[in-house]
Parts: sequence; C-alpha cells; structure tokens
Amino acid sequence: MAGFKVTTEVTANQSMTGLATFRATMKKYPDRDRRKVLSDLAASSGDPGVWFAAAKGAGLLDLAVEFARAGRTDPRTLRRAARDFLAKDAQFSLAVGRLAIQRILDGYGYELTSVDVNDACKHVMAAAHVRGVTSQAQAEMQTIAAERPGMFRDLVVRQCSAGVVGN
Repeated sequence: MAGFKVTTEVTANQSMTGLATFRATMKKYPDRDRRKVLSDLAASSGDPGVWFAAAKGAGLLDLAVEFARAGRTDPRTLRRAARDFLAKDAQFSLAVGRLAIQRILDGYGYELTSVDVNDACKHVMAAAHVRGVTSQAQAEMQTIAAERPGMFRDLVVRQCSAGVVGN
C-alpha cells in the first residue's frame, strides 16, 4: 500500500476501540482494501485481538476468528458474537463460542459468572446443532474442559454434555 504508513495511521486515527480506529481510517482512505488495512493495523498494534470487532463489523469473519485466536479478545465479546451470528453464520458462531469457552476456562475476562459460561455453552451447542456436529462439539468441549482445570470446568462439562440447543 504505497503512501500508507500503518503506524502513522494508527496514531492519527487512534480511537477508544479498534473498531472506531478502523472506521476512521477507512473513512479517510475509502479506496483502500479493508482486509489489508485491517491486517496492517492488527499487525502493528501488538494485540490482534483488539481488532476482532472491527473485522467482524467489516464482514471479514475469517479475519475476526484469526484475530481472536492470536490475541486477547474478551470472552464476553466472543460469547456475544457467537449469539449474534448463530442464524447468520453458524460456523463463525461455533468458532468464536468455542474460543469463548477456552478463554473463560483459561481465566481470561473480568468478573465472569456462571451465566457467561452457560450462555457460551448454549451458543456453541446451538451452532453445533445447526451445523450438524453436535456430538463432535460435545466431545471437543469435554476435551477442552479436561485440559483446563478451573472453577468453571464442571459447569462446561455439564452444560455442553447436555447438548443445550437454542438461543
């Protein structure tokens, strides 16, 4: 991207969120490739996870999942995305819901409760049902929980074993 300096743009268009920064940058440079700009912003920031919402909002769901996996996207943000995209893109919903559960069990997030765990499990299992992979998702949640002992481990095992379906 000739003439486009990512570090300068991040500084010049820095907002409170990655989404707002991305929008400000795209408003200033509407002719630029959104995927390339967002990838450059994420690479220059030190934490690609903060760009999850921007990628999701831009409809670049594969990039959003990539950013969430590589960065520190909050589990509640991932849980909400799993809920919001269940009907639109069950594969994306399943991927970010699964990641939300992993992050919760790894101790990420602030003041998480059993409601967050229940909702994440519910969305994962609903997405798995839509995709026709319920038993595989249940087995994967069992494995994830077994590998991550923590205060919500038993709840994940119970909720995902029950095959909670719905949203």
